[in-house]
Amino acid sequence: MTRHTDATPNQAALTRRAFLRKIGAGVAALMAAEALAATPRHALANQAAPADTPAVLIDLTRCIGCNSCALACKVANDLPEPAIAPSGLSSDAYTFVSASTVHNAAGETVTRYAKRQCMHCLNPACVSACPAAAMHVSAEGAVVYRAERCLGCRYCQVACPF
Repeated sequence: MTRHTDATPNQAALTRRAFLRKIGAGVAALMAAEALAATPRHALANQAAPADTPAVLIDLTRCIGCNSCALACKVANDLPEPAIAPSGLSSDAYTFVSASTVHNAAGETVTRYAKRQCMHCLNPACVSACPAAAMHVSAEGAVVYRAERCLGCRYCQVACPF
């Protein structure tokens, strides 16, 4: 019985190992090209803010912990479950209100509230720390999270000073 091959005598037969190497090299090249196409912003703490940079001022002495700001954020950003107040930051909640119990100068125990959110830094450390370019700065200056690119490494959380 003779073995039939379509390869010419000068062609080497493609082994499974060689095939997988070529596929792996191709995937690596595609991933590198996509990572290079997304221009990451690097954290430069000494860079001054432009004069027309928008900002949000929150008077924490007036906050009563009603979560209206967090619910309005969910509605404005078209996030799921806009009637349920979030308890932490996630891809479904960009803002939440944290409550802390403290003792005031008179020795009384009081509850203080603080709005927590992405601070949309001018040079965000989370963007430069993300190896998959899942975090990027939009043209308007907002830090945007792209869930479809996220690897789940949480380097952005470690890098964020807030």
